[in-house]
Amino acid sequence: MPKAHADDHTPIMIGRRWHLISLLALCPGLIGAAGDRVRIKLVHPAASPYSVLRYEIVDRGQVTSAVHRRVLAGTDDSLHGAGLFTKKESSVLWKRIRDLGILTLKSTPRAKKGTELRWEVNVTLGHESNRFEVTTPINQRERRYWHIFSLIRSAVRKRAGPLPFRNVYFSQADTGWLHIRTIPVSRVFIDGVDTKLTTPIFGYKVSAGYRIVELRALRGGHRRAFRVHVKPQGHTQLNRDLR
Repeated sequence: MPKAHADDHTPIMIGRRWHLISLLALCPGLIGAAGDRVRIKLVHPAASPYSVLRYEIVDRGQVTSAVHRRVLAGTDDSLHGAGLFTKKESSVLWKRIRDLGILTLKSTPRAKKGTELRWEVNVTLGHESNRFEVTTPINQRERRYWHIFSLIRSAVRKRAGPLPFRNVYFSQADTGWLHIRTIPVSRVFIDGVDTKLTTPIFGYKVSAGYRIVELRALRGGHRRAFRVHVKPQGHTQLNRDLR
């Protein structure tokens, strides 16, 4: 059974292919305009166990969402989390990022040894856009790189979850996948281990056999545990109303 571990502490970056992070309002005091976007992703090759690492915030007009995704290199196992910001949180976030001057930053030189993490940033705010790459933001003399990345990362992890590392390197014949939906939203514990994830979760890889899934509602105090059988290479659904 995989155990939850502390999340990595690598800096982050805004990527351009897969995800959008709308971070900034067109004017101070306003939430982001629909279509505004900032994308942060890890550039490869990189000294990281992840083939995909992205933090993103997307402004969809009526709501602003946070998306966090990770894929371990050499596997098809994907960790994914999402959440929503309040209008007030969104307004503050757009203003802080715009004030840091993300539209004016340029690419930094690549590390000579090629062993440092490099991140790609792509941002569109209204009719303005910018794209740049930066190596290890925390080590840059220009502190705006780190201030922007740390702000985005902390905001996404607060809303979408930290997606803790879990051991996915089981023999394929001995693993299966859990798909869990609940009413209301619940924290998920498997065999007594806090996954640090909340429902709904999809494709959570575990060792095959009988697993104890405990669900703790985030509101209302509801808590129940279920014994589920995960077949090797099988997909097990658990849908429960805890009210």
